[in-house]
Amino acid sequence: MTKSRRIDLLALIIYVVLLIPATLFFKVSFLVSTTLFFVVPSVYLALRGPLPWKRIFFASFLFTFLTFQLDFLAELNKAWVLSYPIFATKIFNVVTIDIMIWGFLWALVILIFYEHFSEHDRSSKISGHFKILFMASLISCAIILGRFSLAQTRLNLSYTYLLIGLASFLIFLLIMLKIKKPYFIFHKFLLASFFFAFLHLTHELTSLKIGQWYFPGQYLANINILGLIFPIEEFVFWILLSAMVVLALYEYFVDDEK
Repeated sequence: MTKSRRIDLLALIIYVVLLIPATLFFKVSFLVSTTLFFVVPSVYLALRGPLPWKRIFFASFLFTFLTFQLDFLAELNKAWVLSYPIFATKIFNVVTIDIMIWGFLWALVILIFYEHFSEHDRSSKISGHFKILFMASLISCAIILGRFSLAQTRLNLSYTYLLIGLASFLIFLLIMLKIKKPYFIFHKFLLASFFFAFLHLTHELTSLKIGQWYFPGQYLANINILGLIFPIEEFVFWILLSAMVVLALYEYFVDDEK
């Protein structure tokens, strides 16, 4: 890693640490918190060097569409609940618009970080695999909404968060078996995975402390960190693994596997 990249990484770490007292003191709303944790780092890195914006935005919109489907199942089954959304209207009376905004910005910051620190190809070329994931996403969305329109109870799932998390991790494993040079690609994911585990944990604990979201569903177990209780599924699948899943999808379906 070059000296300038080390400075950028250190700046981001210091910034996230400083967000802890700031968000707790001001008790910011969910979207303000999202802006502080996702948008500000994105803008900083965008100013620090060129990025393949076409590829990043295409991927971010596609991942937001995927997030919609996962969140549809999760919110329908109360796997997580946003306490005070700004937008009262919900998509299909299920999906919170605030979370869709969060989903886009979440994918965006992960991809910008990855491109800045771990990628070197600045072309905007998009993989031919992109159409495969896009079509698969359309089909899966049609199935979910079709089942919901026929009978909402058909989508009532026990341990929804666990099922979503296991499905996402299985997709990650399948991609890593399919992808070229999996050990090399996995090594490229590590820096982003460690950083976003740190950022996600910070975001989780501060948000729980000020009551931005809560977890009323069924879970394998709960964990307690600094007196704040949340599902083990949240810790494993979102805090630890979610960035790696996003990057695996990105490398295989959007980027060049190099």
